[in-house]
Amino acid sequence: MDDLEVHDLWKKLITRLKEFDNYKRSGSVKEGEIEKLQEKGLRLQGGLFENLPKLNEECFKPHSKKKITNVKQLNRVVADIESLKIDMKRQIEYLDKCEERFQKYNIPKRYQNKTKQPLNIYVQRLNEFMESTWRKQTKMNRAKGYFNLIELMRMIDLKNPSSKDGLFAFTSLKNSLFKLGTKISTFLIDYVFLLVVASNASHRIVSLSLSELKTVIECLSLEGKICSSLAMSHVVLMVEFFIKALDLEGPLLNSEKSVDKGGDRVFYLSDEIEDYVVHHIIIEVLRLEVSFCSPDFPMMLTNDVLFSMSRHLVDNVFEEKLKKVEDVITVVRKYVIQFEYDHLSKELKCLRKVLGDGVHGLWTQQDPIC
Repeated sequence: MDDLEVHDLWKKLITRLKEFDNYKRSGSVKEGEIEKLQEKGLRLQGGLFENLPKLNEECFKPHSKKKITNVKQLNRVVADIESLKIDMKRQIEYLDKCEERFQKYNIPKRYQNKTKQPLNIYVQRLNEFMESTWRKQTKMNRAKGYFNLIELMRMIDLKNPSSKDGLFAFTSLKNSLFKLGTKISTFLIDYVFLLVVASNASHRIVSLSLSELKTVIECLSLEGKICSSLAMSHVVLMVEFFIKALDLEGPLLNSEKSVDKGGDRVFYLSDEIEDYVVHHIIIEVLRLEVSFCSPDFPMMLTNDVLFSMSRHLVDNVFEEKLKKVEDVITVVRKYVIQFEYDHLSKELKCLRKVLGDGVHGLWTQQDPIC
């Protein structure tokens, strides 16, 4: 039997599954999803190598003098291999669809090959990623006259006294946006304090890192317009507020005084770990931008559907992802930097409160729906 097709399919499938290791930190991947895909590939492998040698041995081995004595068994093995071929083709097609989804949140990492890329090079890569994925889709949908979720919220009739369902849907979506935006902003505050506690240098070092983060977040805008971008209208402004707050605070206390009064300790946040934290956060900034600012809707939706979307976003789209970011920050804070917020000095606790109040004010007073 010429089993070249079978082995080619198998080789292609295994290569694709190995390539999927690159997506394990993609924001589109569910917990354990890639591992399950790879396990399924191994199961197909088991069936392939169990049946193919049997088939070759029974009948198709060159110059074999063995006669076919069990046609029924032979037919069954042939059928099993044909079934495996079909399964592998279907699996490859499914992987193609998965890869398309994985790529959309597979934001490039700045830390590559054991070094942190210069900002200008990373920004270029990030913009190329956005152009080939989300911005491309956004332009196509805008050409069709599609709306984004914020635009649909603006279209809800709130002036009609009898439209209680509309007010209910609007309020629910607005509350979901506030909840998600505030949570992601809290991660950014956590990032600020990882930098503050890990650095014995002046606050300008932290401000410089935040300035670079601001530039990165600006790249996540789908349309480059502040009026249609949460990344630009809210998250960028929030980072700017953080920088101003640090400038007003002046030189911060040395981290060892803030964390451990018993002795001199120097904490170090490597470029690799810092990028690991930032990468997780900016994925969620992009997810928020896409959820509310991507023009995916060809027409106005009913109030019931809009209300359901508010719950879907919080419970299904974001909940698991935000929990993962929270776990990442907690691990870095406790086991890499080794500090607790309760141990911070009064000055830094005050700074944290100022940043928290600023986040709350930004998401409540600067309404993106208006």
